[in-house]
Amino acid sequence: MRDIQEIKKEAKFNKVPIIFDDTASFLSDLVRGKKPKRILEIGTAVGYSAFVMLSAYEKSRLITIEIDKDRIKQAKENLKNFKSRVKIINGDAGEVIKKLRGKFDLIFLDGPKGKYGDYFDYLIPLLAPSGCLVADNIYFHGVAIGKKPCTRGMRAMIKGLHEFVVWSKISKYKVEEFPQGDGILVLTKEIANG
Repeated sequence: MRDIQEIKKEAKFNKVPIIFDDTASFLSDLVRGKKPKRILEIGTAVGYSAFVMLSAYEKSRLITIEIDKDRIKQAKENLKNFKSRVKIINGDAGEVIKKLRGKFDLIFLDGPKGKYGDYFDYLIPLLAPSGCLVADNIYFHGVAIGKKPCTRGMRAMIKGLHEFVVWSKISKYKVEEFPQGDGILVLTKEIANG
């Protein structure tokens, strides 16, 4: 049986980006509190955050999307204990989310940051009433909030991230921002101030 600390250590050794410890705690607490039956994750990597969420509530089922086949192979190994509760889809999340059906109680967005804005209009309809969309890394190492300079190569990515944050905040839904990790945005599909 794979252990969460073993997965974390291996990911760090192989320089695979995974969620911060305080982001993992935040996500775990959120899942324990909300008890989502269906979770969608964009950006599987090696399955660390999926492991965190599936460990937090034993009745959750998770669909996770990853484009890198080598990472999928590792994620399958890391998520073996949850085999009956997890489905890993290999593909470009932007294309996959257009074909998904049904509603999700929780969507964890941790894929390519520059694509967050592109995903917005597809993810909101997939969210169940009172469901949560959790976007990780909205500060992008301080660059997205002006604490570090934005290089020319980062501009398109930061633009996509900004679009997502702005569209979330001007939507009719409840939006909260948390400083944990690299910044977390939580959009809850309930009318703000309602």
